[in-house]
Amino acid sequence: MTTAESLTGRDLPPPLDLGAWFTGWTFDSLFGPLAVVMIVLYLAGVVRLRRRGDGWPVLRTIAWVLGWLLFLWATNGAPGTYGKVLFSMHMVQHMTIATGVPVFLVLGTPVTLALRTLRRRNDGTMGPREWLLRAVHAWPLKIAGHPVVAAVVFVGGIVAFYYASAFETSLLAHTAHVVMVLHFLVSGYLFAEVVVGADPGVQRPGYPLRALLLMVTFGFHALFSVGLMASTTVFAADWFGALRPSWGRSLAADQYVGASLGWGLGEYPLGVMAVALLVSWVQADRRERRRFDRREARSDDAELAAYNERLHRLAATIPDERTSVPRDGGTSG
Repeated sequence: MTTAESLTGRDLPPPLDLGAWFTGWTFDSLFGPLAVVMIVLYLAGVVRLRRRGDGWPVLRTIAWVLGWLLFLWATNGAPGTYGKVLFSMHMVQHMTIATGVPVFLVLGTPVTLALRTLRRRNDGTMGPREWLLRAVHAWPLKIAGHPVVAAVVFVGGIVAFYYASAFETSLLAHTAHVVMVLHFLVSGYLFAEVVVGADPGVQRPGYPLRALLLMVTFGFHALFSVGLMASTTVFAADWFGALRPSWGRSLAADQYVGASLGWGLGEYPLGVMAVALLVSWVQADRRERRRFDRREARSDDAELAAYNERLHRLAATIPDERTSVPRDGGTSG
């Protein structure tokens, strides 16, 4: 057996050229079926709603399918094939799963779709819908879905993963690799849900605070990438040194490329979330304005009349400067 076969279970992949980014696939028996099943279940829910006569936004369906296709590529495509050989491709896999995939999954609002399609039980027993409601309102999700907690876990988990022994452990043990993928997926999902999500369960601050949280969190993410680019220590040097292919660049150069890719791959999810947050903000303002208009129409503009009355009372308490007496007791002019 070669060194690559003894460490990874398969021989070294071919040189990573432009075509290999699209053709370098290695089937993952866990994450491959997971992505397919999640797409099929979602589409089945949409079809069920349509048959019932209810609509479902097409953009939400596209976002959900795109998110799982990205996950499928990150775990079964080129990042999964080359991720244990090149640090740069590992970083592509990591950032795709942690930042890109969760944004699109959150925009699909899967919990809302499930609550609308699953049947409600009226006999007091617990069915799938009842268990889902209990899960989204349980105290662990309330803690994990707190904005500060979600942001700290999202950014802090990335930093702790690379600057502790967890990164090398994920290369040595397949179970640790699975835990790594699930952790990045869940932590990224919770953070995206807090900022741009619409499903029940997490605590969402006001829109200005969401925008601030988004900028601060991705600012720390960019700072981490810059620090990794400036680092002179090669992470998992023994592992990547033993597997270094003849066509690959040096370990330090590949780590620099990986850190640069990690920085760049954090930009497009930031853009998607910023646009989604802006659209949601505008829609929320429109809904609030329509509610106010309906309330005023029912009350015959009672709030506006009360506001005008307060202005009249305020004006009555202000003395007229034209008839006021100067403070020194003399006459004006």
